[in-house]
Amino acid sequence: MTTTTIDNKTFRIGSLKTKLEILKAANGTVLAEGTLLSLDSADGKYEVWADKSLKPTRILNRSFTMGSTGESKEDLIYSGIVRADMLVYPATFSISSIPSFGGSAASSVAVIPVADLAAGADIATVNSFISMLASEIEEIGIMTKGTPAGIDDSNTAVIAVADLAANVIVSKTYDTANQPPDEAYESLGALDATHKVLTAGEIVTLAVTQGAAANLPAFDVIIKYKNTLSEQTVFQMLHNAGIEAITTLENRH
Repeated sequence: MTTTTIDNKTFRIGSLKTKLEILKAANGTVLAEGTLLSLDSADGKYEVWADKSLKPTRILNRSFTMGSTGESKEDLIYSGIVRADMLVYPATFSISSIPSFGGSAASSVAVIPVADLAAGADIATVNSFISMLASEIEEIGIMTKGTPAGIDDSNTAVIAVADLAANVIVSKTYDTANQPPDEAYESLGALDATHKVLTAGEIVTLAVTQGAAANLPAFDVIIKYKNTLSEQTVFQMLHNAGIEAITTLENRH
């Protein structure tokens, strides 16, 4: 890979390969250099990558505003190499943008069984789940395997899920007005926006606290989560899709 210096700034440059191809967008659409594009097979024209079941196969090589015709013959990058830390992604590009075999972002589910507890029995904080990769929890719920009993305002049942540092991810208190599900599934509610994000190797704990007469049946704690990706991994995925450059001679630092 060669280097060049412009205005005392050094750029590492590979060979960018481009083709003149027709790009379509609504009149007045502002398109930035580095925008990912995919082919509309219906008319053979390129458009801003929005359908996550398709691979982006071209990159816009300049910034411009689409004119009234709604089409423009543009120099589109289809291969090349620049520094990985100069990559530019669409503002909407995130983990949920990565397609799975089914065409939607892939999630995983962990099931944590909890034995039938006697009335008033508790479960002290116990390690219950480990995030093997960096991940984000999307939902936590319980699926009961019997009928709860004795739960009221004086005999509550509390289910709490936290990280190993005791930061609560979600906690649900069952009482007179809020009874547990009866042989059914129910979400434990909104997750803490910060602590639902787990690092690789981070442990999740479970605790159950029951009033003297409260008697939860056996149940499963269901954790729905999604592995997250580093920028380097995203770059490799784009590379595997045939995209190796998302910028030209411009300092992106």
